[in-house]
Amino acid sequence: MPSANARVLRSIVPWRDGSILRRKKSSRARATLARWKSIPGVWCIDLGKWESLLAGPNPDTVCSQVRSLLTGTDEMAVRLRQSSPFSVQLSPQERWKILRDTTPA
Repeated sequence: MPSANARVLRSIVPWRDGSILRRKKSSRARATLARWKSIPGVWCIDLGKWESLLAGPNPDTVCSQVRSLLTGTDEMAVRLRQSSPFSVQLSPQERWKILRDTTPA
């Protein structure tokens, strides 16, 4: 069973053609990373990996890589989800709804 964090982040994935990620979500994620970077003691190597990925020159490749990380079950995907700049893309109400709707019985 995926963790609560994984369930919430996976809910961001339905991007169909990726246009939402290219236009809105990635710019908010980059802004989140910039804010975290400015706070002493918050920056870590995994945030640097997200920053490098989002700075990629090809939006289609970035979209594909982000989608893989948000849905992947491999060790790197699981680790990077723990510091995902996409975790703040949902309102608290949206996050709680997802957790309520996906919590196992």
